[in-house]
Amino acid sequence: MKRIQLTSGDVYLTGYENTDIIGNVLDDLQKNMIADGIVENINETTLDNYYKFPFEPDFNKRIRRDFIIDRLMDIKKIWPWEDKSVDEIVQISSFEHFQHRTEVPHIINEAYRVLKVGGIYKFDFPDVVEIVKKYSNKNNDDYLMELVYGNHKAGGLSEHEYGYTWKSIQLYFDLNKWSLIKKATVEKDYPSIGVWATKIK
Repeated sequence: MKRIQLTSGDVYLTGYENTDIIGNVLDDLQKNMIADGIVENINETTLDNYYKFPFEPDFNKRIRRDFIIDRLMDIKKIWPWEDKSVDEIVQISSFEHFQHRTEVPHIINEAYRVLKVGGIYKFDFPDVVEIVKKYSNKNNDDYLMELVYGNHKAGGLSEHEYGYTWKSIQLYFDLNKWSLIKKATVEKDYPSIGVWATKIK
């Protein structure tokens, strides 16, 4: 089974090929040393414990961890996998960082191309409507603005380009080719919407 994680950031998923546009690529020797228990990849985790490091809303107080990945990849270009070769794609906390008119359609088209029929594309994004309801008028304006707009502190990679709702996200998918359900992949401490998109033909 081939499973990939897009835009991995500093979370390394066990059993997935972890990819991002930045990061330190693990070579075969390092992977073998980790597998043999000689060294530890402290970033390694599972979907059930995705945020094993407590989330710190204040960007300046967050613990700095390396971006450790298996493959450098720009999600906005043609993906390196063959047609109908992937069983599962996971993309956590990054959908909102891409331009909604050009980049998001490209990402969805590439996901469709590389997934096998029956393959699942799992992604999520902030639920902007519920975030505003939850955090407005609660003396937490900085956190509210970060959830809506991003923190703007990671060299241009952390700004939010657009916001989505369950209704609007469906407009990007051809429902003759995809089946979409609302379902969380990982737990969040703020309102978000998880989507499982299954390729049906």
